[in-house]
Amino acid sequence: MQTAGAVIIGDEILSGKVQDANTPHLIAMLARRGVRLGRIIVIGDDPQEIGAAVKAQAERFDHVFTSGGVGPTHDDRTVAAIAAAFGRPVVRHPELVALLTREIGAAPDDPALKMSEVVDGTQLLGGGPYPIMRFENVYILPGVPQIFAAKIDAIAPTIGGAPLVVRRVYLDVRESHIAVRLAELEAALDGVRIGSYPRWGRGEYRVMVTFEHADAAPVDDGVARLVATLAEGELVRVE
Repeated sequence: MQTAGAVIIGDEILSGKVQDANTPHLIAMLARRGVRLGRIIVIGDDPQEIGAAVKAQAERFDHVFTSGGVGPTHDDRTVAAIAAAFGRPVVRHPELVALLTREIGAAPDDPALKMSEVVDGTQLLGGGPYPIMRFENVYILPGVPQIFAAKIDAIAPTIGGAPLVVRRVYLDVRESHIAVRLAELEAALDGVRIGSYPRWGRGEYRVMVTFEHADAAPVDDGVARLVATLAEGELVRVE
């Protein structure tokens, strides 16, 4: 199974001036493609922190997605930070220079041409009027939610594959009542991830247990094993 990490960049996110709207879209896309998201980091506009975070994730995961810091202003530092972390220069990509010149009439000294700067070795991929930047296994994406979402959707067909198989078992029991059983099941079921999520207050169920794997057979096996241990009235439903 492929893995992914994400680095969400921006002082405005950490200060609360702007709410992060990109992470939910990324999570949903990765789930649909069967890619395991291993880590999300939110950091400010410090170049050393950006570079260190991206490099660490690039060494750990198959895919890394960054969001933010790729515009024309002084605090858009993502490209330079990644370049420094990987020991590569920043260069102006001729295709991006031509695109910006054609679309907005940018002159050679126009600050907008900062958006043509890439880490040396970057590939340009399709995904709308402005290409997607990929350096090695890192997708360097803008923070504007509408643009980020469009580029994530364009990337989706090129990574992963089938979505993960997930089953949900709703129970009318205390979470502590099934804790030992769930631990034993996860140890017995190779590669199946089991989650337990209590619900507070009155409602149809008290705990939702999830079983997740790339294949249906071990998931269904886990569900069957759990259900077989339940007393009458403890099972609400299985989805």
